[in-house]
Amino acid sequence: MNAKRKISLTLFIIMSVMFIILIANILFNFRTYGIQSVENKAKAVAETIKHSLTSHMVNGVIDNRELFLSQIKKLGNIDEIWLARAPAVIQQFGEGFNNEIARDEIDTYVINTGIEQSVVEDSIFRRSS
Repeated sequence: MNAKRKISLTLFIIMSVMFIILIANILFNFRTYGIQSVENKAKAVAETIKHSLTSHMVNGVIDNRELFLSQIKKLGNIDEIWLARAPAVIQQFGEGFNNEIARDEIDTYVINTGIEQSVVEDSIFRRSS
Protein backbone atom coordinates (compact mmCIF):
# COMPACT_ATOMS: atom_id res chain seq x y z
CA MET A 1 0.00 0.00 0.00
CA ASN A 2 1.26 3.42 -0.80
CA ALA A 3 1.43 6.23 1.74
CA LYS A 4 -1.54 8.15 0.31
CA ARG A 5 -3.82 5.13 0.65
CA LYS A 6 -2.63 4.42 4.22
CA ILE A 7 -3.31 8.01 5.27
CA SER A 8 -6.76 7.95 3.64
CA LEU A 9 -7.66 4.67 5.33
CA THR A 10 -6.42 5.91 8.72
CA LEU A 11 -8.39 9.15 8.40
CA PHE A 12 -11.50 7.23 7.34
CA ILE A 13 -11.26 4.92 10.36
CA ILE A 14 -10.67 7.83 12.75
CA MET A 15 -13.61 9.79 11.30
CA SER A 16 -15.86 6.71 11.47
CA VAL A 17 -15.00 6.12 15.13
CA MET A 18 -15.54 9.81 15.93
CA PHE A 19 -18.90 9.73 14.14
CA ILE A 20 -20.04 6.67 16.11
CA ILE A 21 -18.95 8.29 19.39
CA LEU A 22 -20.76 11.51 18.45
CA ILE A 23 -24.00 9.67 17.64
CA ALA A 24 -23.81 7.67 20.90
CA ASN A 25 -23.25 10.89 22.88
CA ILE A 26 -26.23 12.61 21.20
CA LEU A 27 -28.50 9.63 21.88
CA PHE A 28 -27.46 9.45 25.54
CA ASN A 29 -27.98 13.19 26.06
CA PHE A 30 -31.35 13.11 24.30
CA ARG A 31 -32.47 10.24 26.57
CA THR A 32 -31.27 12.09 29.68
CA TYR A 33 -33.04 15.27 28.59
CA GLY A 34 -36.25 13.32 27.98
CA ILE A 35 -36.17 11.70 31.42
CA GLN A 36 -35.47 15.03 33.13
CA SER A 37 -38.30 16.66 31.21
CA VAL A 38 -40.77 13.97 32.27
CA GLU A 39 -39.64 14.18 35.91
CA ASN A 40 -40.03 17.97 35.90
CA LYS A 41 -43.54 17.72 34.48
CA ALA A 42 -44.48 15.05 37.04
CA LYS A 43 -43.22 17.30 39.86
CA ALA A 44 -45.22 20.22 38.48
CA VAL A 45 -48.40 18.11 38.37
CA ALA A 46 -47.77 16.82 41.90
CA GLU A 47 -47.27 20.35 43.24
CA THR A 48 -50.41 21.53 41.46
CA ILE A 49 -52.42 18.72 43.00
CA LYS A 50 -50.96 19.38 46.45
CA HIS A 51 -51.80 23.08 46.31
CA SER A 52 -55.24 22.44 44.83
CA LEU A 53 -56.13 19.92 47.54
CA THR A 54 -54.92 22.40 50.16
CA SER A 55 -57.27 24.98 48.65
CA HIS A 56 -60.07 22.42 48.72
CA MET A 57 -59.43 21.88 52.45
CA VAL A 58 -59.32 25.61 53.22
CA ASN A 59 -62.56 26.19 51.32
CA GLY A 60 -64.29 23.23 52.95
CA VAL A 61 -64.89 21.30 49.72
CA ILE A 62 -62.33 18.52 50.21
CA ASP A 63 -65.13 15.95 49.87
CA ASN A 64 -65.16 16.85 46.15
CA ARG A 65 -61.58 15.73 45.61
CA GLU A 66 -62.63 12.72 43.53
CA LEU A 67 -64.12 15.09 40.94
CA PHE A 68 -60.92 17.13 40.92
CA LEU A 69 -58.72 14.03 40.55
CA SER A 70 -60.91 12.61 37.78
CA GLN A 71 -60.45 15.89 35.86
CA ILE A 72 -56.66 15.67 36.31
CA LYS A 73 -56.73 12.07 35.01
CA LYS A 74 -58.24 13.34 31.76
CA LEU A 75 -55.19 15.47 31.01
CA GLY A 76 -52.91 14.15 28.31
CA ASN A 77 -50.00 11.88 29.23
CA ILE A 78 -51.31 11.01 32.71
CA ASP A 79 -52.03 7.31 32.97
CA GLU A 80 -52.76 7.02 36.69
CA ILE A 81 -53.08 9.26 39.70
CA TRP A 82 -53.90 8.43 43.30
CA LEU A 83 -53.58 9.73 46.82
CA ALA A 84 -51.95 7.81 49.62
CA ARG A 85 -52.49 8.80 53.25
CA ALA A 86 -49.73 8.59 55.82
CA PRO A 87 -50.52 6.89 59.15
CA ALA A 88 -50.51 10.29 60.93
CA VAL A 89 -53.14 11.61 58.50
CA ILE A 90 -55.26 8.48 58.93
CA GLN A 91 -55.01 8.87 62.71
CA GLN A 92 -56.08 12.51 62.56
CA PHE A 93 -58.68 12.46 59.77
CA GLY A 94 -59.60 8.80 59.24
CA GLU A 95 -59.21 6.39 56.35
CA GLY A 96 -60.63 8.64 53.66
CA PHE A 97 -61.82 7.09 50.42
CA ASN A 98 -60.90 3.48 49.73
CA ASN A 99 -58.35 4.45 47.09
CA GLU A 100 -56.21 6.58 49.42
CA ILE A 101 -53.85 3.79 50.40
CA ALA A 102 -50.25 3.03 49.57
CA ARG A 103 -50.37 0.90 46.43
CA ASP A 104 -46.79 -0.36 46.29
CA GLU A 105 -43.45 -0.34 48.04
CA ILE A 106 -42.56 3.03 46.51
CA ASP A 107 -45.63 4.66 48.11
CA THR A 108 -44.82 3.02 51.43
CA TYR A 109 -41.18 4.11 51.29
CA VAL A 110 -42.06 7.72 50.45
CA ILE A 111 -44.71 7.90 53.19
CA ASN A 112 -42.34 6.45 55.79
CA THR A 113 -39.24 8.46 54.84
CA GLY A 114 -40.52 11.60 53.12
CA ILE A 115 -37.90 11.11 50.41
CA GLU A 116 -39.06 11.55 46.82
CA GLN A 117 -38.58 8.55 44.54
CA SER A 118 -38.59 8.19 40.77
CA VAL A 119 -38.49 4.94 38.87
CA VAL A 120 -37.65 4.86 35.18
CA GLU A 121 -38.66 1.78 33.23
CA ASP A 122 -37.50 2.09 29.65
CA SER A 123 -36.59 -0.11 26.76
CA ILE A 124 -35.21 0.34 23.28
CA PHE A 125 -38.20 -1.51 21.93
CA ARG A 126 -41.52 -0.19 23.16
CA ARG A 127 -44.01 -2.82 24.27
CA SER A 128 -47.54 -2.17 23.15
CA SER A 129 -50.24 -2.69 25.74
